[in-house]
Amino acid sequence: MNTLLALDSLETLEQLLGAKERVVFFKHSTRCPVSAWAEERVSDYVRQHGSVIHLVDVLRSRPLSNLLAERLRVRHESPQLLVVEGGRCLAHASHDGIDEAFLARHVG
Repeated sequence: MNTLLALDSLETLEQLLGAKERVVFFKHSTRCPVSAWAEERVSDYVRQHGSVIHLVDVLRSRPLSNLLAERLRVRHESPQLLVVEGGRCLAHASHDGIDEAFLARHVG
């Protein structure tokens, strides 16, 4: 499966944070041109490599975005890519750090 899945429920977020396998979150603001650029890169990567990444719209789902920052102990940024496994943040990048090399190294 290769897709960018919108994350819009606390229950789903809790399940994903509790997963033992690697889960990737992309925090995105629809009002930010840098975020739009990053979303294009992430979407292209997803299409080309068969990845699943969970999209958090920071404007519509602010509580989910804040909870991610709090639970993972990572300062909120947007755009931001968070790579999580077993409830721990293994890697994160924001803005122009969200590139092909980061995606290849951490998303797989």
